[in-house]
This record gives sequence, C-alpha cells and structure tokens, in this order.
Amino acid sequence: MQGGTPVWRWTCAIALSMASAAALALNPAARFHDYVLDSWSIEHGLPQISVLSITQDPSGYLWIGTQNGIARFDGLRFTVYDRDSTGVDTTMASSALADRAGNLWFGTSRGALRYSEGRFQELSAGAEATAVLALAQDDRGQVLFATPRGVLADADGALRPKYLAGQSTYSLLVDQGRLWVGGEGRLWRIEGSQVETYTLPDPHLRVSHLVRQRDTLWLGTSAGLYRFDGGHISSAGLDAEFAQIGIESLGQDHDGNLWIGSVPRLLRRRPDGAVEVVAAEDFVHEPWIHAIFEDREGNLWLGSHTESLFRLWNGWAHRIDARDGLSNPFIWSLTRDPHGDIVLGTNAGVVVRHGDRMSELVPANALPNPSAYELHYAKNGSLWIGTRGGLAIWHDGAIHTPAALAPLNGQQINVLIERAPDDWWIGGMAGLYRYRQGQLQQIVLGTGSPLNRVRSIYSSAADEILVGTEGGVRRVRDGVVDVPDWAQPLEQRFVARIIQVRPGLIAVGTLDAGLGFVSGNSLLLLGSADGLPTTNSWTLDVLDDNLYVGTIIGVYRLPLDRLPDPERGIVHKIQPEVVLSSSGRERGSQIARCCNGGAASRSLIDGDGIWYASIVGALRLDTHAIVPPPLPPQVVVEALYHEGKAFDAGQTIELTEGRRDVEIQFTGLAFRDPRNLRFRYRLDGYDQDWRDADTRRSAFYTNLQPGNYRFHVQASLSERTRSSGDSTLQFRIAPRWHERATVRIAALAGLLALLGILLQRRTRRYRMRQEQLEFAIAERTAELARSNDRLREANRALSIESQTDALTGLYNRRSMLGRLHPALQTKRRDTSALLLLDLDNFKRINDRHGHGVGDRVLVQLARLLSAAARENDHVARWGGEEFLIALSDVDAQAALDIAERLRDTIAAHHFDDGQNTRLAVTCSIGFALHPVLVGSGGDWHTTLEIADSALYRIKREGRNGCMGLVAGPGARPELFDQHLTGRIEALVDIGALRWFGTVHAPRRSNVTPFPGSSA
Repeated sequence: MQGGTPVWRWTCAIALSMASAAALALNPAARFHDYVLDSWSIEHGLPQISVLSITQDPSGYLWIGTQNGIARFDGLRFTVYDRDSTGVDTTMASSALADRAGNLWFGTSRGALRYSEGRFQELSAGAEATAVLALAQDDRGQVLFATPRGVLADADGALRPKYLAGQSTYSLLVDQGRLWVGGEGRLWRIEGSQVETYTLPDPHLRVSHLVRQRDTLWLGTSAGLYRFDGGHISSAGLDAEFAQIGIESLGQDHDGNLWIGSVPRLLRRRPDGAVEVVAAEDFVHEPWIHAIFEDREGNLWLGSHTESLFRLWNGWAHRIDARDGLSNPFIWSLTRDPHGDIVLGTNAGVVVRHGDRMSELVPANALPNPSAYELHYAKNGSLWIGTRGGLAIWHDGAIHTPAALAPLNGQQINVLIERAPDDWWIGGMAGLYRYRQGQLQQIVLGTGSPLNRVRSIYSSAADEILVGTEGGVRRVRDGVVDVPDWAQPLEQRFVARIIQVRPGLIAVGTLDAGLGFVSGNSLLLLGSADGLPTTNSWTLDVLDDNLYVGTIIGVYRLPLDRLPDPERGIVHKIQPEVVLSSSGRERGSQIARCCNGGAASRSLIDGDGIWYASIVGALRLDTHAIVPPPLPPQVVVEALYHEGKAFDAGQTIELTEGRRDVEIQFTGLAFRDPRNLRFRYRLDGYDQDWRDADTRRSAFYTNLQPGNYRFHVQASLSERTRSSGDSTLQFRIAPRWHERATVRIAALAGLLALLGILLQRRTRRYRMRQEQLEFAIAERTAELARSNDRLREANRALSIESQTDALTGLYNRRSMLGRLHPALQTKRRDTSALLLLDLDNFKRINDRHGHGVGDRVLVQLARLLSAAARENDHVARWGGEEFLIALSDVDAQAALDIAERLRDTIAAHHFDDGQNTRLAVTCSIGFALHPVLVGSGGDWHTTLEIADSALYRIKREGRNGCMGLVAGPGARPELFDQHLTGRIEALVDIGALRWFGTVHAPRRSNVTPFPGSSA
C-alpha cells in the first residue's frame, strides 16, 4: 500500500464515492432475496469468523476487524495483520474509522490502534487499559473515542479526556457540527461548550449505536430500537417480537434503507417505514450482525459474529421460485403467450405468470408426461407442448392432439418449429419429423442413434433447415439429407443450438466442442484456448449488441462487432464477459445457478432481458443493468520482492546485493467485479510499451541493469473502465564495484598508460626495421600461403553450401540428383527405396500463423528426419514442404516400417511456433523400391515417379498415411522403360504394380485452430 495519500485526494475520493454510491446502492423496492449475496470466511483468508468492524481506506481497501486480528481485503485476497506481522496486539478490533488524513483507527478492548504509513501504533489512556467502543472524527479533524471513562481524544499518540469525563459512553455520531454521544440510559448532544442531556425511558438501556436518517436520529440500544425526534426519545415501533431485542449494529445506505442487526435476525426499515424481517432461508440462521458498512461502490458489507463477512448488491438477475408462487421450481422451457405473459414449462405441468401472480395453465395429469420439455405457441393460438413422453396440443382449456401424431407417443420432444400454418418440424430423442397438412413424415438423418437425437432446428432457407443433433449437423433440403462441408469437424459432436447471429453469420453451440461460427462454407470453432470460459453452450441469444451464451457454468456475452468472420478470414481478439456464474469460480459478477440442457425453449428474450430455465426456478437477466461501475478501479502497487525480502511500495528501495531479479505485486480495488479486473504494466528504463498481464497481479523482471526505475500499472474492467491513473513504484539498482564510475575512470587511466608504453616500444621497433626486413618478407610469404589455404577453405565451403538447402541444412535437390545413383546401391538385400514425404495442410500453417512459423516447422522437421536416418540413408529437401529420403538395403516391408515410424514420430512431435504454442503436424509418405524389378537395372527417375504416384494417392484419400507401389506378378522390364505418367493405374490393373501399405489413414478434422491456439 502506498503511504502518504494527500488530504485533498482523500476528500475528493469521498465526494466522488458518495455521489457514485447513490447510483449503485441497494434498491429499496427489491426484496432481500433479490439482492446478490456473497460471503467470505476463514477458508478465503480471514483470520477468524467473528467480524466486528469494517472500514475503507483512501486506496479502496476494505479493513476487517475480527476477534483474532485485522485483515485488509482487495476483493480477492486477504492480508492479515496480527501480532506476528505487526508486533502489536490487533485482536478484538470492535470499531473502525478511516479519517480524512488517510489514517486508519481501530478501537479494541485495550485502547486504540492507529495505522499510518504502513505500520500500527498502540494508543492508551494511561496505565489502566480502557476499551474503545466507538470512533468518530469531528469537523476539525480530531479523532474521538467513546470509552467507559468518557469521550477521549488523540493527543500526540495518547488518549486524553475530551468530553463527559467519568461517564460511560458507547457510541458517537458527528452531525452538522454537533457531536451525539450514547451512554447508559442517556443521549448527549454536544455543540461547542454546550452539553444537552436526554434520558431514555429505561435508565438501564445502553445506547450502543447512532445513525442520522433525515430528520430522525436512530438509537440502537441493548433492548430495542429507539428514535429521537423533536427532543423526545421513543420506541421505534418494531413488531412485538423484535421490540426488545438487543441491537448489535445499525447502518444506513444511500438509498435510505435503515439496516438493523441483531442476534436472531437482520431487519431492514425501508424509506416508506415498512420493516422487512430477513428470513433465515434467505440469509443465515441467527446472523448476529456486528458491523454494517457501505463502500464507495454502493456495496453493503455485513460482519457477523458467527458467519464471517457478507456483501449485498443489486445485481442484474433475479429468480422466480417457490416464494413467488411457483409450485414446482424445476423449469424446462419458457415461452410467451398471445397476451404477452410468460409461460413456464415445469417438471409438473405448465404455469403462466400474470404480473406477479402464478397460476396453473396445463395440469401435469393432462399431459402424456408431467415434464413440459418444450413449448411453442402456434399461429392459431394453441400451445404445443413437447414432453418427455410425447406431444400434446392445448387449446380452449383442453388437450386436442391429432391421431396422426400418435407415433410420437413415448418420445422426448426437444424442439418445435412452425414454418407455416399446418407445416411443423418436430425434433426429439427419436428423430426428425415433418407434420404437414395432417400427415406425419419421419426424415432419417443417418445411421446410429446420436444422429437421430435432435436438439436444435434452424430454418436457413425456404425449404432448407439445419438440424443440430447429438451426432453432428445435418442439412435437409427438398427432402434430401446431407452434411454441409463446413460441418465435418462437428461429426460425432453434441450440437445443442444453431441460430443466425446476423445476416451471413451463424453461431453453433455444442456440448463440449466449443462455440462455432459459420459464414459461407467456412467454420471457425472457438474454445478455452481462445479465451472462452467454457467449451459448453446450451443457449444462444442475440440482444442489442451482444451474443449471450448460456452454459453449464453460467452466462457470458460477446460483443457482436468482435465476432469472427470465418469466410473473410477476419478474426478479432475474443473478450468474453461472464455476467452470471454458477459456481463463482469463473470470472464473473453475479453468482446464479443456470442453465438447463439442450433444447429449443431454454431461454426467452423479454424486452431488455433474457429468461433462462433452471432447476431452481426461472432466472431473468436484466441486460441493461450490466453496466460498468461509474467509479474506475483503483490500482495499487503493494510491494517489491527481491532475494526473498519484501519492500513496501511507500519506502525508498535500493537494491545493492544479490541477483538483479525482482517481483512486483500489485492489485486493483473494484469490489463489484474483482475477478474480471485486468492489468497492464510498464517499467520505465526497460519496457518500450505496456505489457498485458490479464488477471495476473504480479510482474517479474530478471537481469536488470544498474540504474533508476519507475514501475507503472493500470487496471481495467473493460475498455471503457480503465483506472483513471496509474500506480507507481520507484526503485534503484546499485552498480557493482566494477560498474562504478570511479573504477571505470581508473581503468581508463591504466589503459592510457599502457598505450604510452606500447607507443615507446613501437618507436624502438621502427629503429630495428631495417634489420628485420628479411624476416618481414618471410612473414609476408607465409601469410600469403595461409591466405591461399583460407581461399581453398572458402571455396570448399561454397561448394558445400551450393549442395545444401539454406533453410534446413539438408541436401538440396541439385545435390541429391547427383547422389541418388550411389545411394540406391544395395549391399545385403536386393533393393533400395525412395520415400517422398509431404507435410499435410502446410499452406494452412503459413496462412494462419505466418511464413515465419512455417519455416520453423520445416527446420524442426529436418532435424527429426536427420535424427531418424540410418548411416547409409540420404535425406534431402526436395522442394517446399516435400522431402526425399533414399534408403539403401531395404525390402518393401522394411521401407513401409521406416515410413510408418517417420509418420508416427512427426504426428507425435509438438512443433514450437516460437510463441510457446505447440502445433500438431501430420505428413503423407509415398515410396517405391529400386530397382522396380529385382535383378534389373532400372532408372531411378522411374522409381521416383512411382513413389510420387503413391504419395498422390495418400493425399487424395485422406492424408496422414503411408503407401507404397511395388512390382506385381505381371511386372516385365519393358513396361518400365518409358515415362509412367498417366499409366500407373493401368499398370496396377494388369498386375504390373501393386499397392503396398495402408489404404488410407483416418481423416483429420479440417477445422483450423484459432490463431494462438495449439492444433
């Protein structure tokens, strides 16, 4: 944490926070269970479960006082300040205050603590310990302390009497120049030197909390809530059950809610005077709230004696469940009736929501199966209900299902599409059907049950549909079923949803294969490696300028203007924003359980919101409420670590010893959405530009040079909510002894002296020049001989270079042409062989990753081939991504075995693209024996032509395989005396040649990985 925040910055921050919180505070009209409730406890880093006090410092950190120490919280991490780390006793911090100078104050059972400039200081009221029960700061900036010995004030690090000496005081409130003090049966108002006393109805009541709300002063006492209005103290008028409860905490938010904490219940008094008693099922049983605090973002924090720390905020999603009259909260489907009401298909029939009321529309016993899995209103007003046991049509208060639909009985219906009156497409777990003019026709999509389990239907043209099944995508056009070329990578994949995102762009959601985008005849699949939070997608909806994706882990959205265009090759950086998170582990803002499986009616656009089906009710996402907070995130550099030692960011840092490696830790303060904070940083004197850290909150530098450095960091929640400024840290790396200026000056002086000595010696040599002339001539002659030797070496190097490939270092084509004849001579066996190896889809690597990455792949491949070659084998780069291997002393089986080993080695190898990303590459290999006929001479050009034909067949029939062409029983020498172009198949037909090896390897997916991902 940086020390020394100027007062004017702190004052401005308070003013901005108050104005912003007013827009963010809790909606008074909402019910408690409509708020988002998050919690933290010891498993998250709190030192103890009893939270006694909460405050916020100028940087934005929350400070939590507990029974076992104080913790600082940035939204993700707790930093604990206990006796071991501070040297002082920080337990039992029951009250907390951040003053206008940026200091923090904590009241404990022994006195007070002040935190300033990174350290804690204990303050006491003399030899006898005095409990500090409340803290306040008056208009002049003096901090006041409520104690059993009166109101005390800070005087140079000691607590001195200020007001009401000898009186037991328990609470303080500074309001418009007045100081209010709560005591035993009394309330005091102090203004200047005047003190007024007001008595409570019961002299034994202890006034432990004071809150001003408009014209009313609220008094939280040991036995009930009271109000002070017009000079009179009276009971607040709570229900009899709560009229005498002890008030453990009292607080208000900027929307006028008065929050009342007690042991058995948390209560809220709305601005209209209505009191809401928070039910245990909506919160916790006996919450025992000690602390209530609203931060500058409008979040309400609650500290519990038994349940740790809670946060409340409005959120942007609310649920309809049993408390709203929903008899069965297990929702399968949603639709809208002709009157505009929301209709819900549940696990026990169909219900309709009229305003805030729920009523049964179709009873469960009227359906072929109680689970209303799919809903669709027909153009004639009838409700088609797809259940897990057949189809039912509800019209005029009764079921009217035509007999023609009887074949669907017992089947689970997943999707209903009305193309025109009396023309329906019906998909379910038993296949695809068309119901037209009273006739039901089944369309068989393929063999195997996955293909006939239909999950989605998209009407792409007048008489064309795309069908998403559990086994891939099928197209039905004029009654003919086929597989679109772009859908090949989705074969055997569970396709849950197909929609049009915009004209010319289709989105495809899958169970676990990622999110696909289709334009023209091109598909681009995105997954976790491309930044998506999950590869699952159940529902897809386009609303305003975003694509909303409902998944097994919640809901995220993608801006439409950042979606890829696969056909045109336009790919933007994907930046998904998680808006609902089922578990809270994923980055996201609101935890809400969602979503329910793959079928058509799992989501419903409702104005500026989207309804989602879930097993715990219907969930409405208010998309217009998902806005960045008006306060930009505050970013803080916390510490620099060097050689295991931590340096606080506020201190002067000079590193003199050890390695010149540093780690800098920083954080961002944005409690609404801390997991989505992203950072960038720059080190002046080292970095030329900003570095993106994503969500990482640390930076590492190694081997820094001596000098002065300034580290900058910024935080953002989105492109529109970057921190207004950056946080900095300065440090210096001292030079080592040999790098100091004095040492270098001395070294320069020594060098000059040495040059002087050398100059004198050279003068003497000139005098001896005449005597050494013959020796010089001899030396020159010897040098000329050495030059000739070097010239011969250079010529030899040029000769070698002319025979090798400049990129891979292998023999080039020219060199290999001269080596083929001796390379193909056999020793022990009758034949040698030529292998032609070609990389599969190499152009795609160049297109997607660049020619630089392609060259890296070729170099790595050359190393693999050289390492695999035997002593008498020859390897050459034949051209482009094609390589030629000459194998001596092999037969057909040995050649095939070597080719298969090479293919497996290449397929298993992870090629490095230079950016720490691994690429998977496959190859195709064709080979032929030399000579073609054993015992004959044969031309190696003929052998090469046959190997090329074998390679061509592998390429034609699927790639990633090995195939050889060898002499067959009908082979005769004269058949191979001329060029074989165009005659290979004829020679195979007459038995002169035969295929040897695998027919073809399994076809690999032709989907191109998203740039930056591994293949």
